[in-house]
Amino acid sequence: MPGLCSIDNRLKKFCKESGEVCVKSLRTLIAGLVFLAPLWWGPLDARSSDAGVVPQSGAGMIEFTVRPLKADPSDVDHVVLMQASSSDGREFYEIQIVGSDVLVLRDFGPCVRSANRAPHDLKQSGLYTFLLSWNGASTKFAINGREIKGFDLLVNSDYHQHAPFITFGAAESFQTSGIRVSSRSDISPDPADRSLVEQIQCPRLGQLLDAKPQEQYRGVLLYGFPGQPERGRAMGYIDLLPDAVANGIKRIIFVDAAERMGGAQGLTTSRDTFFLRKGYEAGTFFHEATHTLDIQHNAGFSAAWGEKFLRDEARQVAGRRSILGALDSSSASEQLAQFSGMVYEFYLKNKTFADLETVFGPQTKAQLDFLLGNGFITRDVYERLAR
Repeated sequence: MPGLCSIDNRLKKFCKESGEVCVKSLRTLIAGLVFLAPLWWGPLDARSSDAGVVPQSGAGMIEFTVRPLKADPSDVDHVVLMQASSSDGREFYEIQIVGSDVLVLRDFGPCVRSANRAPHDLKQSGLYTFLLSWNGASTKFAINGREIKGFDLLVNSDYHQHAPFITFGAAESFQTSGIRVSSRSDISPDPADRSLVEQIQCPRLGQLLDAKPQEQYRGVLLYGFPGQPERGRAMGYIDLLPDAVANGIKRIIFVDAAERMGGAQGLTTSRDTFFLRKGYEAGTFFHEATHTLDIQHNAGFSAAWGEKFLRDEARQVAGRRSILGALDSSSASEQLAQFSGMVYEFYLKNKTFADLETVFGPQTKAQLDFLLGNGFITRDVYERLAR
């Protein structure tokens, strides 16, 4: 998803060089566009709420106990502890452990995300009560009664709605128990949060799919392209994709109004759909196509990429206050897509492996092998660049 970079200063140079637009929170009056579908990490090995109750939108609480099982609870790439959607499908909640951080997300309203990422101090076999509360535009999270402050409000995609559900992870690293879901909230709405939400203008991406598709090419429906040259360009890019990638894409939507994309050149919203902004670069097309294949495999490819190439680096680079969490530029999913997009861009510009290695360093050959071995690039693209 180009355009989604951490606001950590150490990543500003990366954002600038990669042509992406870094996103800041609404509290600095710069709104970005973010989207994190529950399908991104795939289905949880999970169980339902003990009471079989799903949360209520508007106001409520989710409380549960967490017991870390590993000697070092921070020795994990990411574990989703809880995911839920409200009874009316209008709100989404998620709590993750990302290394030594806890990431808390709440999507509400037509297109708002409240997000917080902060360090945790969980210890093996300790018992920790996690409490997520919300009321109107305000969100609160606490561990053992200690509030973890720092929630930011962001513009989120309005192209989603979830079926009601609640699940709790049963991963090897953490045990969850003592689940309580309530329609009552222990917090009062903050007028400052309400004021910020009232300033938000939703991107209305879903409306673009109400139109009739212009054309179907290799099973891909094309929407909103301003003319045959732009559609022809997209078709040419589809032809460069391996069948494993192209066959999984069902819709590509061209967005003429840049404000709908929050500055991003591309946006993947589901396992088979992505949006492209007017003036997008070639690499953006393949970046988003890479995301679709990864989502279809429950983020297995990006998890393997992170384990192979990014585990230590991600811990050093990821900003502690990165409110975008799994979608910041330090994440495996974004770096896999970024590398894949650049590979295709270099291919189209008739660049060489040496050119690619200059940008990505000594792991370039192994990363190129990864793309080929997992079906992200064709043999022709590989051999042209590996020469």
